[in-house]
Amino acid sequence: MIIKIDCNQLLRRSCKKLNLCSVLKIGEFNKCKLLLNSSSIEDLLIYWYLSKINNNWTSIKINTNKLFEEVLSLSGMRLGIFGQKNKVISPKWCWLLRLMVCNHNIYICINTRLACCNIRKLVGLKEILSNKSWITGVRVAQSEFRKVNKTILWDTMHNSIKLSPILLWNINQIINCIVCNQLSYNSIQNIGFSSIGCSPCTRSIKHNEHSRSGRWWWESFNKTSSECGLHRY
Repeated sequence: MIIKIDCNQLLRRSCKKLNLCSVLKIGEFNKCKLLLNSSSIEDLLIYWYLSKINNNWTSIKINTNKLFEEVLSLSGMRLGIFGQKNKVISPKWCWLLRLMVCNHNIYICINTRLACCNIRKLVGLKEILSNKSWITGVRVAQSEFRKVNKTILWDTMHNSIKLSPILLWNINQIINCIVCNQLSYNSIQNIGFSSIGCSPCTRSIKHNEHSRSGRWWWESFNKTSSECGLHRY
């Protein structure tokens, strides 16, 4: 049985005073046992904190078959270091064949790119996340669109609780925790890949660019459609 929480009230009165472990404890109380583990330093930090709290959670990794080699290497390293249960989701070959047959060019328009995201990410995740509360590393500072998120909210897409424990953190807080705890991270972040997705859809950014402007760079960054669809309600 999932306990209902007044998300707005909790965010307003408590979340700014709670540390990361406390928020994750709230997630544990509400049966948030799945971490959607991307290639970001945000998810790496949450992964490390979860390993300190308990072993009753699972790391979900999406292998789209278009990931950077450095991302795959770090995923293997994390498994060796933390020894947690890791579940890898990959798109079925019949779905990928459909993309090839239809000759989907992701650079033509947003719809063709979203079709690729749907087959490589969302279809496989739908069954995993359905009716299961989950944890994510999204932050409001990442984009205008993500400002609609709350630390704890009801995910209408998957009929479950979505917990974003570092939603209000800034990038300096993340980096400080990574450095202080000597946590490994993707080496390509050192050469400008601040937000890492599939290799055809991600480029390095310049010093004065927004951290997520390297994702789907051929699209307008200000458009709310510059997401894969996972964090849309």
